[in-house]
Amino acid sequence: MTGPRAVVRAVQNIKHQSGRSWSQVIRLFIQLVKRIMGNPQVSELVRFIFLGTIVETGRVIGARMVSTVNSFFLVQASFKQGE
Repeated sequence: MTGPRAVVRAVQNIKHQSGRSWSQVIRLFIQLVKRIMGNPQVSELVRFIFLGTIVETGRVIGARMVSTVNSFFLVQASFKQGE
C-alpha cells in the first residue's frame, strides 16, 4: 500500500486525541520520506540538488575571495609619455 491514496487513508485513520495525533502524523511523515528516499531516482535528485548547492556556494565564496584579494592589491600607475 503505497502512493498518495495510502497516505490519505493513513491520515484519515489517525485519531484526533490530544497529544497523540501529532506524534502519529510526524511518524507517518517520516515513514513517507523514508519510502520516497528508497526510490533511486528521488535519492539521486536530492543528491544532485545538495551537491549543486555546495558547488554554487563554493563558486560564490571563491568569487568574493578573488574580488577581496584584488581590492587589497590594487595598484594604479600612470606613466608620462615622451614628447
